[in-house]
Amino acid sequence: MVGRQRARLDRLRLNMKKRPGLLQQARTQ
Repeated sequence: MVGRQRARLDRLRLNMKKRPGLLQQARTQ
């Protein structure tokens, strides 16, 4: 189970690196 959560975090980090704008959108919402 922990491995799955870690994989999710890694994916989120990769997405943020690819599109830094997503973080700003999430903060505004």
